[in-house]
Amino acid sequence: MPNHHCLIAFGSNLGDESSVFQQSLEQLGEDTEIEVVAHSEPVRTKPVGGPSDQPDYLNAAIRLRTSLSPDKLHQRTSKIEQQLGRQRRVRWGARKVDLDILLYDKVQLETDRLVIPHPRMSFRRFVLEPASEIAADMVHPTSGLTIAELVNYLDRTPNEIIWLAADRRACEKRRDDLCAQPSLNGWLIHVVDEIEDYQRLVANAKLVASSRDVSGDLAKVHFSGPTLRLPLDADRIEAEMVAAVEAMTN
Repeated sequence: MPNHHCLIAFGSNLGDESSVFQQSLEQLGEDTEIEVVAHSEPVRTKPVGGPSDQPDYLNAAIRLRTSLSPDKLHQRTSKIEQQLGRQRRVRWGARKVDLDILLYDKVQLETDRLVIPHPRMSFRRFVLEPASEIAADMVHPTSGLTIAELVNYLDRTPNEIIWLAADRRACEKRRDDLCAQPSLNGWLIHVVDEIEDYQRLVANAKLVASSRDVSGDLAKVHFSGPTLRLPLDADRIEAEMVAAVEAMTN
């Protein structure tokens, strides 16, 4: 009997997206170990990150109960993606179907193939707003906030980012480049590497982005809100930050 509560994000911007959404629901429901509890109304959203010339997305959220383990559920959703024509070519590129596991009970899991909760869900409006229709009460275990509270957090906090820096001086130089990006016009980026600065600023931040070791002192401080783990690859930091801001505001 399905007894684990899960939340799935659906996305598509190639082909007949509405038909692909219905097929995804049907294939999930055909599995005897999955029960589709509810789904949101699909919404059109602008692409975030990736190539600039791709079409708008159709996004939705699906709430499930399942007896499958997280890994087995991931295998099942990946198989459905393949059957519906998903091809992985370009990161954040156009795709026929995306079925991402957002939440699985209050599990926190990180393997080479799967991270739960989804590492970017807490600051993506195109994920949170459909999810809030059907799963406002579900808890994001890393932040401790419900889906409804995460949406409210993005609505009420100023456009400020705290960047936890491994090398403050180098990151301050990169900040100037970031603030020149159109998507970051009007945003404040505070680069900090001292605990006092972090504690002073965190209450007003819309996002905390960390480019330092997660075992460092700053990362141990509790932050109830959206977080972004920046890549070690310096060339990708700008793309990740811009995409995060676009996801919070679009």
